[in-house]
Amino acid sequence: MDERSVAEDLFDIRALAAFVSVEIDDNHAEHWLMSDGHWTIRLDLHDGTLLAGPILVEHRVTGLESAKSKLEALRQFVVLAQRRNLPASMMPRERRAAQWIAELRVGDAILDGAGHQDIARALFGSSIAERRWRIENSSYRLRVQRLARVAREYLRQPLSGPWFL
Repeated sequence: MDERSVAEDLFDIRALAAFVSVEIDDNHAEHWLMSDGHWTIRLDLHDGTLLAGPILVEHRVTGLESAKSKLEALRQFVVLAQRRNLPASMMPRERRAAQWIAELRVGDAILDGAGHQDIARALFGSSIAERRWRIENSSYRLRVQRLARVAREYLRQPLSGPWFL
């Protein structure tokens, strides 16, 4: 390898200083966390240190079942190290966001005095039967009941829960 190739392969944590925090455990192993609040990449050093300057990174993948998520994390790390930011296309989506939005909407509806049928119509529109909605749309009724139960619990505990992170 020529000198330029070696330099391009090195990683310097100082380039990402705005995104990093580190914990050094009792065994002197370093545990790095890189995050901007929307994404997080964790890097555990088994040997050596990132504190001494640029290093050549080696990545271990153990286990076939868990390799997929580890390889995705490695891909994110490489892009972050090269670009100094993580493009939106690589940021993980919050899997529960749609549920939290529904819970928030139901909480707002409860505060406005809406009943379960009103909430069901607001959430599911024309899927709700005009008459006998409790019988014709029992799955929607049960879903609204679950959402209302969770929303009421959040409303009992102001400034807590996923709405106020």
